[in-house]
Amino acid sequence: MEKLLAHKNLLISVAVIILLLVFGYWYFNGGSSAPAPILSASDVSGSDSLLATLNQLKSLSLDASIFTRPTFESLTDSTVTISPVAAGRQNPFAPLPGLVSSVGAAPAATPATNPLSANAPPVPTH
Repeated sequence: MEKLLAHKNLLISVAVIILLLVFGYWYFNGGSSAPAPILSASDVSGSDSLLATLNQLKSLSLDASIFTRPTFESLTDSTVTISPVAAGRQNPFAPLPGLVSSVGAAPAATPATNPLSANAPPVPTH
C-alpha cells in the first residue's frame, strides 16, 4: 500500500492519458461505421422539381414586339465613355527608382521639407 501511495501521481497521470486516448478514439472513430451517402432522397426529389421547372421554361415563348414600340425606341443611351488610363508600376511594392534601401533596415532620418514652414517662427520648448 505504501508503494501505491508513493507512485500516486504517476498512476493518476497514466489513468488520465488512457482516458484521453479512449475518448479520442471514440470521438474520431466511434461515430458511425458507414460513411454518409453523397446523395439523399431529398436531393433526388429536388432534381425532379428542377426538371419540371426547366420543362416549363422550355415551352416559354417571348413576344419580341416590345422592341418595335415607340416607347422602347424613345429610350436614349446614357453610357459614359471611359478613357483608357496608363497602367501603374509592374510591382507596386518594389522600391522607388533612385532610392536605395535594404529590407529590414530603418529609413534614415531626413529633415522635414515643408515650403510653408520656412518662414514660420520656431516652436518654443518648455
